[in-house]
Amino acid sequence: MTPQNKHTKTRFSWRSKVTLVVLLLLCVLFGSNAIAMFGKSRDATRNRNITQAELDALKTKETRLTNEIETLKTPEGAEAMLRSKYPVVKDGEGVVIIVDDNKSE
Repeated sequence: MTPQNKHTKTRFSWRSKVTLVVLLLLCVLFGSNAIAMFGKSRDATRNRNITQAELDALKTKETRLTNEIETLKTPEGAEAMLRSKYPVVKDGEGVVIIVDDNKSE
């Protein structure tokens, strides 16, 4: 073996070790970034599901309120709402209030 070949072989071995270390560090870096991206994706999916549930609840509430508004636009609906909330009577009607005497027992 000539001195030139021995020197080249040693130099190649040193470079391959450095290359392996650099590649290992790159793999660790990319792996940690992939794990972080997976966590963010999972959080985004969870937030999307929560937001979708809130949207569904708001749509249901909107439908209910729209129906109530439509009912209140009629004279019968307005009268029913007033009678349910307040002790209101028409002319010729009377109000009966029932009191429970055994309330404290």
